[in-house]
Amino acid sequence: MSAMTRSIAVRASLALLLAIAGAAHAAAAYRAREVLGPVGSPPVWPYAMNNTGSVAGHTDDPNNAFLNDSFILNARRGYAQFQPFGAAYSRTYGINDLGDTVGYAMNSPGDMAFYKPAGKAAIALFPADDTIGSYAWDVNTSGVVTGSFVTADYRQHAFRWEAGVLTELPALGGRFTYAGAINAAGAIAGGSNRVRNSGTHAVKWVNGVLIDLGGLGYTDAYGDGALAINDAGWVAGYCSVANFLTHGCVWHDGVIDELPPLVAGSWSEALDINNSNVAVGRAGYPSSTDRAVIWTNGVISDLNEQVKLPTGVTLGTAQSINDKGQILAYGFDTVQGRVRHFVLIPVATH
Repeated sequence: MSAMTRSIAVRASLALLLAIAGAAHAAAAYRAREVLGPVGSPPVWPYAMNNTGSVAGHTDDPNNAFLNDSFILNARRGYAQFQPFGAAYSRTYGINDLGDTVGYAMNSPGDMAFYKPAGKAAIALFPADDTIGSYAWDVNTSGVVTGSFVTADYRQHAFRWEAGVLTELPALGGRFTYAGAINAAGAIAGGSNRVRNSGTHAVKWVNGVLIDLGGLGYTDAYGDGALAINDAGWVAGYCSVANFLTHGCVWHDGVIDELPPLVAGSWSEALDINNSNVAVGRAGYPSSTDRAVIWTNGVISDLNEQVKLPTGVTLGTAQSINDKGQILAYGFDTVQGRVRHFVLIPVATH
């Protein structure tokens, strides 16, 4: 072998090794920690995670959906179940960095929103006599709660609750409004439609003033949704596009960043965004299950390619990302025949 041939061979081998090392590094961007209750407890279904890595949700009794308790898996103090108001079941959807939680519980006369400060009893959030159900979705570290309530005429209204005072948020005029997320400053993200049976508009409330965030041209036909907001006021969610599809969207500074799907002609939606403006969510995948994804600087990545998972597990949804870059995600395990939940922890920080 000539020197030139050897040099080419060495460079080719080195390039191959670097490619393999690069792939291995990408696959090891996160390590997965499964979210589990104590041995012998029912399976859990987490919905939210805070900046300490604590998660909250509800137990998932496989035999009776009406026996679910709320739970917190605290990063420091361990696992605890609770049932607000002694209700038959409850679900927790939000947790702040203090460990305060919000959700709803089955109670008379209907589902009842609750706010549970850490270590204290839950507070009922039930706006009016004609309310037939109320639901709390998020809470910030000031204890301000956002949610929705349904009245006897089956209209859904958005609300803000603070220090015992519940205030209905302004709507666009239709029958459906929700307030799904709140940031540290009290800005709220959600949705509202203009007329009955029209698509929902992604909206934001700042100091109680309603702002229509706009869409990509298909809002009134199919609907958009704002699902998360960070402390800079960046809002993440989805926008309707052609062919009955949705694409993940981020609204900021008066513009809309359309987030690409994994595959052209497919769909995506962003479910959360952190204070580094990194968004997570899910995306369609041809001839396969949905994929949990992350968008960094607008570039999409399949999280399944960045973490080592148990055999048979494919992550289908990334629900939450905190400011440490930790991601709450879940997917189906074809070996065990069940859904499993994980916190993905960036390897570089440990």
